[in-house]
Amino acid sequence: MGSHALDSPAAASRKKVRRSARLTHSSNLRSLSAPRTFALLLLVTCADPVHSDAVDALGEERRGVRPGPTHRPGQPCLVCHGGQGPGSPDFSVAGTVYAARGVLEPLAGTTVVIEDANHDVRRATSNEVGNFYIAAQTWSPVFPLTTKLDDPRADVDGEKPMLTPLPRTGDCASCHYGADNEPTHMPPVFLRSKAL
Repeated sequence: MGSHALDSPAAASRKKVRRSARLTHSSNLRSLSAPRTFALLLLVTCADPVHSDAVDALGEERRGVRPGPTHRPGQPCLVCHGGQGPGSPDFSVAGTVYAARGVLEPLAGTTVVIEDANHDVRRATSNEVGNFYIAAQTWSPVFPLTTKLDDPRADVDGEKPMLTPLPRTGDCASCHYGADNEPTHMPPVFLRSKAL
């Protein structure tokens, strides 16, 4: 005889309740894990390996310099502050200004004037390491942009215009980075042709 024949009606009822609880618990786990599984898959599939590589290529922070307005001068700011993270806040325009071509001496206190295609003009002042930025929450410029440095120390008439417009990004160091006279990109942004 099977064990079921020996079970009392109360024991059979308890088994039925336990079986029902297991089924309910199992379906609850499935319903809870489905959104979590979907979120995990979404996170994994949405990760941008090109962006991750660009962030990694920036390297470690300089020793003793905390993330903030004075960190990473000369690096492409919008890699981290362009909407994909990991930096916060997001910037619409950002860069670093140096005193003279070929001299990586930061220039503090110069005014960077940016005008978008709708003739909306914004100004930012470079800080002690030459960095400047405009937060994305305060301005979403329409490209292309024109820019100039407005500073009485400039070579001519207190200003240094950029000769070409910025066609699609406000990240100055996406073009202006590295050493001077390299054929693959523009020299860093500078105010004067020769040292002050």
